[in-house]
Amino acid sequence: YFIQSNLSGLEKVASIRLCGITSHSLPPFCEFPDDLKEQVAGGCYLVNGGFEYDGKVVTELDTDELIKVLNEIVLSGVKNVSVCGLFSPMNSVQEEAVGHIIKTMGLHGPPLGGARPPLVFKRPPLEKS
Repeated sequence: YFIQSNLSGLEKVASIRLCGITSHSLPPFCEFPDDLKEQVAGGCYLVNGGFEYDGKVVTELDTDELIKVLNEIVLSGVKNVSVCGLFSPMNSVQEEAVGHIIKTMGLHGPPLGGARPPLVFKRPPLEKS
């Protein structure tokens, strides 16, 4: 209720899921109420990467694909990006790699390393004049 009554101050967030060929039936934002989804969903990108529950690689991270997606996000004007790799608590190396690429593209975020839930990269706050 609180979030839905205060939608005007929320910013869009692009969601990158490292999932390869799995997890496409339940994309990010799929369970959000329509008005909340409209306000915050800044794109949903299901890309190569991710791990199985036992730590095996689903697919290798494809940096060319990732850079193409990040360029799309930058061109859309969205400044906030969340990254979630399948079973990343088992192995966060792919999320860490994505985080470094995101930072080189001018998006800002928290320090990398063991961040849970998904890494979220956000532009710096605007300075009040």
